Amino acid sequence: MSRILQLLCATACFLHLSATSAEMDAVRRDTTKAIYVSGAIRQGDASQFVAKLRSLGVSPLPVSSTQSYPRATVVVDSPGGNLRDAMEIGRAIRANKLRVAVRPDGECLSSCVYIIAAGVIRLPLGKVGIHRPYFVDIPNQGVDVGLRETLVASKKYFEEMNIPTNLADEMFSIPPGDIEILSDAKLAFYRLNQPDMAFAEENAIRAARERGMSRAEYGHRMSQFEARLKACDRAPDFYICANDLIEKSGLR
Repeated sequence: MSRILQLLCATACFLHLSATSAEMDAVRRDTTKAIYVSGAIRQGDASQFVAKLRSLGVSPLPVSSTQSYPRATVVVDSPGGNLRDAMEIGRAIRANKLRVAVRPDGECLSSCVYIIAAGVIRLPLGKVGIHRPYFVDIPNQGVDVGLRETLVASKKYFEEMNIPTNLADEMFSIPPGDIEILSDAKLAFYRLNQPDMAFAEENAIRAARERGMSRAEYGHRMSQFEARLKACDRAPDFYICANDLIEKSGLR
């Protein structure tokens, strides 16, 4: 085990942990697949998560895959927990191109933020909160070095997920006893309430090609469509209004 992984095993036990591991349920309804993760994240939960994925028939995609929609949804409601397992869950989510959602009455705090960051589609309908991880014991290399290495590992992880790495800096500026619930503006700044930019770009290129448009033309038409779609909120029938806009824009 690498030094960083050893560190993360001893790190990232965030506040409000329960005595048991997170509860995970895999659900399949027709073509819909979902995994529900609730409670504190404990060591070993990443293996449980991967096992749940396999039970749904979801396996990692090759790097060259052009999968254009999320293969399953991960619904999280967690106060945080073990950082290493949260990162491993996140990397499994990204490898399988999954959507991550937080219910309106749910929360995703502390290390759970590493999980929502991994989604190719991110739907934070509930609370998303951050603070600095803490140690359960003094690491061999000392707390000062340990914290710096954890910060480096966090930045590397967020870079992998196409998330601004200064999210880690803001996390580490908030003491473990406090928590900051991210506003909509901060969720947007850190891209936690929008699709992964690489996933979105792949889909835009594919959609433009299917419609016989250049990527620039497709982007222009999408921008116009999204701007005009707001007016449909005042229409007698939103769906008729939206479908009419789609037809006129040539995006059908």
